[in-house]
Amino acid sequence: MSGLWCITSLGVPVLTFTYRKDNEKFDLIWDAAKTALPLADRWLFAGYSMPEADVEVRHILKSAQLARSNPAIPLIDVILNEDCSASARYQRFFGLPCDRVFQDGIQKWVAKRLDGYCR
Repeated sequence: MSGLWCITSLGVPVLTFTYRKDNEKFDLIWDAAKTALPLADRWLFAGYSMPEADVEVRHILKSAQLARSNPAIPLIDVILNEDCSASARYQRFFGLPCDRVFQDGIQKWVAKRLDGYCR
């Protein structure tokens, strides 16, 4: 059957990791995050790669960051495990300097930086 072609438009629905449509059970969590994030002096991200497709989380974070009168607050720290692409996403998204992204994993971060972080 050479020469026969099926011409159609195919599409794939794009669902982000935090897609909330028909997922009302998470509304309380999202509302709490929207309230707490602008009030927090520090944000610590551990093991989250900040994927580009996670639009809803990125929107909540950026909205909370921009709502601050002092752009230096919150102090944002990121703990990753040798994930250079995630580090770059955080640096672009929040405008973080390299020293705010720790690349040696959670165990080494706890050993090296937890005491200073909690002061």
